[in-house]
Amino acid sequence: MAAFVIFYVLMWGIQSLLIKSSKGPNGEYPYEILSVTLMIELCKLVCALLYYLTCLPNDERGQPYDLNTLFSKWRAGRYFVVPAGIYCFYNALQFVNLRVMSPSTYRVLINIRIIFSGLLFQQFFDKRLSPKQWVALVLLIIGCGVEQLGSFSADVGPMALVLITIQAFTSSMGGVYFQWLLQKKDAAQVHFMEKNIYLYFWSVLLNLMYVMLTRSSSAGGLDFNDFFRNYDNKVIVIIFIGAFGGFATSLVLRYLDVIAKEYANFIEMIFVAVGARWAFGTQIQPTLVLGIALVSCSIMLYKSGSEASHPKKGGGKQEYVRLQKMESGASSSSQAASDNDTVRSTSHLRSLTKDLSVSDDEY
Repeated sequence: MAAFVIFYVLMWGIQSLLIKSSKGPNGEYPYEILSVTLMIELCKLVCALLYYLTCLPNDERGQPYDLNTLFSKWRAGRYFVVPAGIYCFYNALQFVNLRVMSPSTYRVLINIRIIFSGLLFQQFFDKRLSPKQWVALVLLIIGCGVEQLGSFSADVGPMALVLITIQAFTSSMGGVYFQWLLQKKDAAQVHFMEKNIYLYFWSVLLNLMYVMLTRSSSAGGLDFNDFFRNYDNKVIVIIFIGAFGGFATSLVLRYLDVIAKEYANFIEMIFVAVGARWAFGTQIQPTLVLGIALVSCSIMLYKSGSEASHPKKGGGKQEYVRLQKMESGASSSSQAASDNDTVRSTSHLRSLTKDLSVSDDEY
């Protein structure tokens, strides 16, 4: 599972450095940001479809995965319009918030999503976080914010605070709901890659609608020549890295959870700070060392607290084992193989609990 976190950190960290290097001398972007966002979603969809049609083995019935199979499960794909819509709304709020506050202030305040992630994680997965784990999450918030305190400005109005709170909640809601779809909804009937394709399809559609609405209402209308202006090799790389970063997010949410993703975000922050020092000569702030110390304590505290956490009434742990058994049973041909998979799923769940604390890193 640590490999998924490393993949996640590398993809998003490299993309952040590439975006930073693409800025003009006055800090402006020479390309249309909405255009790049739309093309990243389209690239995700195309890459996922190519992998689905050419690389997946046959299903449990010996039938190949093809477009007919994908269309036959379309009813399950309807649910993915929800996280796609949430992410689209999140992107729109990001543009608004970055206009009313500095980037460093934004990066500090957006970390309140960690609390929302913990609350929503409990509700969706019937699992209570222990008091130690809640303290660990608070330490994670402080650790993520400490690195930006040198340029943080508290001079933000109440409306800006409301907007950043809404954005933080949408970020957590999108992540937790997508994790629930990946891990629990139709776990045995719909392949992991099929779920990704459905999400990317809706994301492309909704982002395209957003572009049409915002650009067509402007004075000059939608000019495609301007919309795709200044596309060079660096922009193409940003698009492809962003697409792979989206797939890395799916892997983390499928095989770990949204809390592990939050820890991975902090590791990405360290990666970007070190990379910026090497690539641009940016000075590493001393507060980063303090942030690393706080998050290290948070990881250890979260790990020790996981032993005390317990499922809510229904027993989320047993449900997760049951779903793992369903997935493995879908590709098995005998009851004996299914029983063996149940044992492996139980041990796999225990290893996940360990991996969460060992590789706890976040976006």
